[in-house]
Amino acid sequence: MNLKQLEAFVCVVEQKSFSGAAKVLYLTQPTVSAHIQSLEKELGCRLLARSTKELFVTAKGERLYLYARQMLGLEEKILKEFHLKGRHHTERLAIAASTIPGQYILPEILTAYRNRCPDEKFQVIQSDSQGVVEKIIGHDVELGFTGTRLPENRCVFTPFFKDKLVVITPPTEEYRKYKQTGFPALKLREVPFLIRESGSGTRRETEEFLQRFGIHISELNIAAHMDHPEIIKRSVSKGLGVAIISEKAVQDYTEEGKILQFDLQEGIIHRDLYLVWEKELELSAAAAGLVDYVRTTYRYFL
Repeated sequence: MNLKQLEAFVCVVEQKSFSGAAKVLYLTQPTVSAHIQSLEKELGCRLLARSTKELFVTAKGERLYLYARQMLGLEEKILKEFHLKGRHHTERLAIAASTIPGQYILPEILTAYRNRCPDEKFQVIQSDSQGVVEKIIGHDVELGFTGTRLPENRCVFTPFFKDKLVVITPPTEEYRKYKQTGFPALKLREVPFLIRESGSGTRRETEEFLQRFGIHISELNIAAHMDHPEIIKRSVSKGLGVAIISEKAVQDYTEEGKILQFDLQEGIIHRDLYLVWEKELELSAAAAGLVDYVRTTYRYFL
């Protein structure tokens, strides 16, 4: 057994295909297949199961994947410590991000980080918070950024940013009167309300906050369910309704006067944004470097 065989195995698992792994590793598909066959022969067990359409990882394969990722991660750390280029130098760090951190915070993080580490490359996938966690435990990505903490004990959730949620309304006189007092939560039962999809961290935090004041989401006058903050704020600016959304997402519309922005009378809604990874998986050097950077740079927001 050698690191090249383990690297081929890990890449096949993550790419979910032999052809995909061959492309990433700059090898021929028969070479990748030979590496896997050698591993299976040496270990005396089936690591991958194939059907006509899909590739499955066996239980033994899942265990080997965890160990192999740790070994390759240690190799990367050694190479980085001694300023050597490793075999993963051209690979991209796969990241999944929910809407708010992905669209309004992650670009700033990656730009600043790449200015310090110009050789790093990224693949960013957008999903809701639930989808981000599923991609992490499914080994589709190595790191995630979410808008809420989910009850998933296989993952580490590290808060890195304190996000403020605000009420936004059309810029009409009807709503300007709340500038001094804040927007009353009970008013949400009356006005048309635009709400995020069920997997959204913004929706989860909004529901929990309102429930503390005896308001269930079913009591709101919901005019539309929408899956993206850009659609929500544009709809609010046109008069479709009001919404609760991240202050980060509406800064431009607020400054341009396209919408009005309020805190709730009952209190300010803050929620933590989280950096997420799988608990049992040794992070690669690229992932560990980004984690350290985020922890160091954004800790003052906590």
